Amino acid sequence: MNATWRDEQLYTSRRKVGILHLDKEGIVNLGKFIAMEFPGEDVLVITGLESQSAKLLSLFEKSTESFGSTDFVRIVANRREGDGFLRQLEIEIGPSTNFVQAQSFDENWAIGAAERAKRQLMPYELPRFFHFDYLGSIINGLIFTSLIAFAPSIQNTPDRFFYVFSLVIIMVFVKLSFDKFVPNAFILLDEKRVSKVTRIVNRYMSVILGILGLAIASFITVKFEETIGRAVDFLTAIFS
Repeated sequence: MNATWRDEQLYTSRRKVGILHLDKEGIVNLGKFIAMEFPGEDVLVITGLESQSAKLLSLFEKSTESFGSTDFVRIVANRREGDGFLRQLEIEIGPSTNFVQAQSFDENWAIGAAERAKRQLMPYELPRFFHFDYLGSIINGLIFTSLIAFAPSIQNTPDRFFYVFSLVIIMVFVKLSFDKFVPNAFILLDEKRVSKVTRIVNRYMSVILGILGLAIASFITVKFEETIGRAVDFLTAIFS
């Protein structure tokens, strides 16, 4: 008696990827990689979240895009195996998460295909330095160090509270701004439609936000230092 899908296990292997910046050529290269994993099968390229466009890889490569960039791309191919279930490999890049996923009745293939796909994305992945877990944590760590070091020198309790509250708000701002404004993926479809400034800003947004947060915290600290310095000079003049 032939085995059916009920007698087998479908394995899924998923790998997350960091912040990605890629252009149309990169999408085509990823599609060609998937095509090599599925000889003779069509590779589908889906772009856009709100208004999706789905094209075969061969048509996508030759097409003229209507938009300079997009917020989402999914590249996928599959074929039937076992009792009608799909062996599938997909790469999904979007605003919330970037990942590769492979599924098959063959566990070794699923794990291997996911790892190979993840390696294909490495040239388009920004260094870990740009992530909040690295750069954002360093910025907030510096602000927190300033808070710990300087707050005890503020004798006036309301002023000390205001200083501490202000720097905590800045640290929260840094975290929220990273989540809101640092793109998880920047997908360029037609570089002629997107200015060089826009591309630079999208690539280095985390650095810009980090510097902004650090500058505001430094400004507040300097202002408090000046206030305390003037108060000390005033008291010294009175009692000298």
